[in-house]
Amino acid sequence: MKPIFVVLTDLSPGAHRAAYYAALLAGATGAELRLVYLEAEAVVEPEFGMLPLPAEYLDQQQHDVAAALAELARTLPAPARVQPAAGGLHDTLQALIRRQPPHLLVLGLAPEHDLIDQLLYNYALPVLRDTHLPLLLVPPDAALDPSLPRQVALALDGEAFRLSPAAQRLLALLQGLPAEYTVVHVAGPAGPGGNMRRVVETARQAGELPGEAVGFSTYQLRNASRSAGLVQAAADTQADLLVLVARPRSFLASLLPCHLATAVARSCPVPVLLLPAAAEPDPVTPPSAVDGLLY
Repeated sequence: MKPIFVVLTDLSPGAHRAAYYAALLAGATGAELRLVYLEAEAVVEPEFGMLPLPAEYLDQQQHDVAAALAELARTLPAPARVQPAAGGLHDTLQALIRRQPPHLLVLGLAPEHDLIDQLLYNYALPVLRDTHLPLLLVPPDAALDPSLPRQVALALDGEAFRLSPAAQRLLALLQGLPAEYTVVHVAGPAGPGGNMRRVVETARQAGELPGEAVGFSTYQLRNASRSAGLVQAAADTQADLLVLVARPRSFLASLLPCHLATAVARSCPVPVLLLPAAAEPDPVTPPSAVDGLLY
């Protein structure tokens, strides 16, 4: 079966350009592209209750959305299917995952904190946490002139990690693209810098770097803010794709707007690919002995 890329769209211009970017990736990797419409959920005020909408209005709205999605699919550089979304985004994605897990979720960000951001924080990132599916965040500036990545920046902190099976499947597809890689590391403003040989080794052991045939370089800079440092590193290395590793311990923080991934995507001029790392087993702490008894 073909790999699947799912684009979460609200039919805004930014979401359209993100879909175009995803279509370029799908066409280059042989993936099937699916468009899932992000439907606004009704907000109920307790003092007013639910205000029912006429059935004719809902039917016309569904008709308009279907027509807009069909038109969007026709304009993309790779074939795309419109995926019916019955119910909320979480239920729709869970149904997709049960049938065939997508290799990639794609979400276009908007300059304003609007519906798409609410869906990101309330639905998309929790799905990432629960399913360990890779998530591609496409900022508005990055989607102005979409093209396949030629310079990829791999952001690493030097700590060992293992990618989730879903992240490994996606990398197997993307590493076929003719791109050059730069391993980037942000060190603190004071103290010793990172050991870049060790940083590169963590990427090799995790399978994040492609084979020896593809060249790669390293780049390290100092910044008090890791998110600002990563954005600067992407600009300094002329990257057109920035890859971050989402460790399981940071998933709770990923639900907040100040999380590293969303902070980077907010100001990064290029798309940000979030690759989930596999959960590591908790270290076994030997019991302590007190008065001859183990606790």
